[in-house]
Amino acid sequence: MPDPIRPQRGPQETALTSPADVVIFGGAAGGGKTFSLLLKPLQFVDIPTFSAVIFRRESPEITNPGSLWDESSRLYLDLGASPNRQLLEWRFPSGARVKFAHMQYEDDKLAWKSSQIPLVGFDQLESFTAGQFWYMLSRNRDPSGRVRSHVFGTCNPVPADDAVGGWLRELISWWIDPGTGLALEARAGAVRWLARAQDGDAVEWYDSAAAAADIPLFKGWTSADTAVERARAALAAFDGVLKDYPGARKSPDALLKAGYCQYELKRYAAARASLERVTGDFAGTQAAQDAAQRLGRMATEGH
Repeated sequence: MPDPIRPQRGPQETALTSPADVVIFGGAAGGGKTFSLLLKPLQFVDIPTFSAVIFRRESPEITNPGSLWDESSRLYLDLGASPNRQLLEWRFPSGARVKFAHMQYEDDKLAWKSSQIPLVGFDQLESFTAGQFWYMLSRNRDPSGRVRSHVFGTCNPVPADDAVGGWLRELISWWIDPGTGLALEARAGAVRWLARAQDGDAVEWYDSAAAAADIPLFKGWTSADTAVERARAALAAFDGVLKDYPGARKSPDALLKAGYCQYELKRYAAARASLERVTGDFAGTQAAQDAAQRLGRMATEGH
C-alpha cells in the first residue's frame, strides 16, 4: 500500500487547500511548485467525470528527462493510473483523466475552443501570454457540476517589464513587494476577487465576492509564495553551521548567506551586522567582497 501523499506544511499546503478559484503559486526554483501542480488533480481523481489539463509552453518541457511526465510517473503509477505516452495522458481507475499539453504559439489556444475543463493547470505561467491564459480561463468549467472549476498556476519571479510574463506580475502586484519582487508575507494566501468584462482586458479587484458578483466574469484569486519559508529554513541551517562549527573553513560563506537570508526576510539590521562581520573578520576573501557589495546595495536602498 503506497504511503499517504500530503502537501508539505507551509506554502505548499496553503496553495493546495486554498478556497480560491485561481491559485498562483510562485517562488524560486526548488520550492515544490511543480510537484504541487501534479498533486492538485489527486483531490478529484475518484470522480469518474473529472479531467484536468496541465500546460507547458513547449512540448519538450513536458517530456524532457525529469520534467512533468517523469515527475507525474512517480506519483500516479502508485495510485493505479494508466499512462498513455502518445497522448500524454493518465487515466485513473475511476475513469478520471489528467492530460499534459503545450501552447507554443498564440493560436494553439484555439484547439481548446469546445473544451470544458474542470481543472486547468499552468506550469510556469509567466511563460504564457495573457491571451492564452484568459482564453483557457473561459474553458474552465465542469459540465457535470461535481467539481468546482478552478485554475492552478505556478510561476517564477519576473519583472513587470518582462516581454512575455510582465502581464502576470502586473496582475498579481497586490501580493508582491515592489522592492524585492517577492510575495508580501502578510498577503500570501489572502483571497481577493477579480472581475473582468468579457470584451476587454481591464480588470477590477474586490475584497469580497459580493462586491464583484454583478460583473460577467469574476473569480476568487490568491497567490502563495515559497520564498519566505525557504529563506527561514536556509537561515536556520546557516545559523546551525555557525553555532556548531564556529572555526570551520566555510564559516565566512555561512555568515554571508545568513546575511542574505536576513535581507530577504527584511531583517535589515541583523543582515547588516552579519555582513559587516564578514567584511571585518574575513577580509580578503570572496565572501568579504560579496558582503561589501550587498552592503553597498543596502545603503543605496536606504537599509
